[in-house]
Amino acid sequence: MSKSKFESISKIINLTRNFNKSMRHKFHHSIQDSGFTLPQLSVISMLEKHGEQKVSELSLKMGLSDSTVSGILDRLEQKDIIKRERTKDDRRVVKISLTGK
Repeated sequence: MSKSKFESISKIINLTRNFNKSMRHKFHHSIQDSGFTLPQLSVISMLEKHGEQKVSELSLKMGLSDSTVSGILDRLEQKDIIKRERTKDDRRVVKISLTGK
């Protein structure tokens, strides 16, 4: 590989690293400013994209246990961001949806 080609590739790699570092920094600051954790924002995003979901569906999509997701949902429910409703067909099934607030 020629020296100039190597230098060009090296510059691209450095620019990419700097860009990624800057974006991570901005992303973390925007998360902190939102008052939500990243897992809470993930749940909100999934509910916005897919509509109401069962806890097990959210757990599967997030790769977390049902109990971990339930804890995340507890905190979102306390903030009045989500609501839990039992289905009429099967009272054991709880659907999670956004409150719209």
